Amino acid sequence: MEDELEDHAVTALLSSTTTPLHHYEGLNYLVRATDGPIVEIGPERGAITLPLARLDRPLTAVDIDAANVRELRRIVPGDVTVIHHDFFAFHLPQRPHVIVGNLPFHLTTACQSLLSRGRT
Repeated sequence: MEDELEDHAVTALLSSTTTPLHHYEGLNYLVRATDGPIVEIGPERGAITLPLARLDRPLTAVDIDAANVRELRRIVPGDVTVIHHDFFAFHLPQRPHVIVGNLPFHLTTACQSLLSRGRT
């Protein structure tokens, strides 16, 4: 299923889970609808980042945890931008973009609220 991501675009995925995304069917379904740069919220150790990196689209991964950022920078291709920052204070790109994240339940509502207000 991960390999199918290479042929598609990605759209927003705000998952209400506390475990890493291991089933890519939902992401693959959403992926077909968009193009453009991708911003991943809270990539942790790259469960979503690594398949997204193969899409040949600009990818920025934003994580607040320094250890996650160090590990991600070590394992992702050089064209993936990994930023150590709090997403709630991060300035999103001005041009159209796609937001992806496998968020813990306690952050889902706050992120959805922030994004629905169109904050950049």
